[in-house]
This record gives sequence, C-alpha cells and structure tokens, in this order.
Amino acid sequence: MTQRQIMVIPRSTNPTHMAANLNIFDFALTAADLARVQALDEKFSLSGWPSSMTLNEDY
Repeated sequence: MTQRQIMVIPRSTNPTHMAANLNIFDFALTAADLARVQALDEKFSLSGWPSSMTLNEDY
C-alpha cells in the first residue's frame, strides 16, 4: 500500500509475477477503499513480528 507509505515486499521467482508486482502505479484506492482495507487488519502477528505491535497502534 504505497499510498499509505507502507513498504510491501512481494515474494516471487516467476518473472511474470515479478513484472505484475511492479506494475502497481496505474490506479489509486479511494479513501473508502483504504478504510475497508485497514478495517481488515486484526493487529495480530502470526510470526510474532513486530514484537512492539500494540492493539491501539495506528500503523
């Protein structure tokens, strides 16, 4: 989500997928779309990272 200045690190070794991952600048999410995506965040880390994550943190 580069619109919110959050680094995204895609993982792929497939050249077609790698090219698609780089082609993200031809659209923009609306404020409502961004709010919907943020609402999906359960603020729960499966890997324990980052250890400093808190439920009330706005990241």
